Amino acid sequence: MNMLQALTLAAIAAGAADVGSLLRSLDPPDGFVMDGEVAVYPADRLWDYINGGADAYLRNGVLETAALSIRRPSESLPSITIDLHRMSASNGAEAIFGEEKSPTAESLKLGSGGAWQSGLLSFWDGPYYARIVTQTTRDSTLACAEALARLLPTRLEPMPIFRLFPHGERVSDSETRSVKPYLGIHGMTDVYSMRFRDSAGEYELLLRKNRPPLTEKNVEKLGKIASMPTRDSPIQKIDLEDGRVLLLFYIKMCPYMAGYLGPKPDQSRIALLGQWVEGLPKRE
Repeated sequence: MNMLQALTLAAIAAGAADVGSLLRSLDPPDGFVMDGEVAVYPADRLWDYINGGADAYLRNGVLETAALSIRRPSESLPSITIDLHRMSASNGAEAIFGEEKSPTAESLKLGSGGAWQSGLLSFWDGPYYARIVTQTTRDSTLACAEALARLLPTRLEPMPIFRLFPHGERVSDSETRSVKPYLGIHGMTDVYSMRFRDSAGEYELLLRKNRPPLTEKNVEKLGKIASMPTRDSPIQKIDLEDGRVLLLFYIKMCPYMAGYLGPKPDQSRIALLGQWVEGLPKRE
């Protein structure tokens, strides 16, 4: 099995990005810290978490649920508990939001629809439904909800999508938008990129609007196209003259083409790339 085949198989096996990765990327509001680890419940285990209330979520197509508690450093009990549900489609998220919204709740401009009532803030966006139980102020709760809404990959904006990369240590202040040709490659304009690092060193991920695969004329003196995407392996591999590898992923129904730039990825990077690429937001 070659490297490109391995990448494709890893992407298929990994499945869609889990809501746990989104909550792990959440920055708590000022004055708060995370209380313990994020817990993830697939649909067939939702009863373990929502005893007596899972039926409504299952009926509306829940795929998985992640839960996170947040507290003040001086307190031992959590002040905010976030449940983030990923449904099979956006109409399921909208439906469960409508079922749980109180008629007297205050409507919020949050995601595709939000609501606030004493002790509970909820909103939905795309296939995601967030339910935030709180014992702290409305402002702190709303700040938490807004931070979460920015993470959800429903607006199809590039920079938040990088946060879906699992377990990647992002290099500070490495976010870049290049209007000029990326790496000098003709046709690779308006590229968003972010650098990551692991024990083997640094590498870069990139996103741009989906376009046809590059040709030899695009690459010219910068490198050589080693393989073209196929139906079974939608990945283009370009060997650059400086020794690095550029991998471009063409994902069906995804508004973005994803990419990797760095040394030939080892198995650990291959697995993470597969998870990230398969979890990129798709058009419904």
